[in-house]
Order: sequence, then C-alpha cells, then structure tokens
Amino acid sequence: MEEVAYGLELSNVHFIWVVRFSKEEQVVSLEDVLPQGFLKRNIGEKGRIIECWAPQTTILKHPSIGAFLTHCGWNSTLEAIEFGVPIIALPIRGVFRISARWVHDFEKLYLKYTFDRFDFYFLI
Repeated sequence: MEEVAYGLELSNVHFIWVVRFSKEEQVVSLEDVLPQGFLKRNIGEKGRIIECWAPQTTILKHPSIGAFLTHCGWNSTLEAIEFGVPIIALPIRGVFRISARWVHDFEKLYLKYTFDRFDFYFLI
C-alpha cells in the first residue's frame, strides 16, 4: 500500500482509492499502513479514500476517470472495458493473471511490463 500511496502523491493526480482489508488483517486505521502525513497532504481536494465498498460502475462510467488501477478481477476487467477506461492491472494472485492474459490473448489490448516480481498489464 505504501508504494501505491507514494505513486499517487508523486504523480500529483486526482484520485479515488478504494481500500479493503481482509478479515485476517488487523488494521486499526489507514494511518497505520500509509506513509506518515499522506492523508493530511492528499485527502480533500486532490484525493478520496473509500474504505470497504464503492459503487465501481458509477465511478468507472464518470467522464473524469482517466485510468483504473485494479487487481484485475473478472468483473472489474469487464466493467472497465465496457466503459472504455484504460486499466493498469496488477494481478497479484494467479487467478487474476488469467483475466489480464485473456484481454491480451483475445482482445489484443495490452502492454506488459515486468517489474521486480510482478507483471503489470496496461490494458488500453
């Protein structure tokens, strides 16, 4: 999460960030997992963080959305394609790589970059 936070801050773009923690994660607050001062510097006019659930299709179809960073779950992938939103896919688990690969193999819509141990798929 820290890396995403640093990327958002350094990019100086407006953002909506939906954060969900698994039941196993014992997170007390966002301040515990984000860089010190991130919320104060970035939340307000520049960005929003939504904890838990968000109306994804409503957000994706809004004309001001420029891109969608996603784990590349099947529904998320299809919704982004439906609304024509460019995807930055970070398929962390194996099953999500299938969605990213499907878009490549059948739709020919992506560029792939490998960084460290992760593959990033830029779906366009």
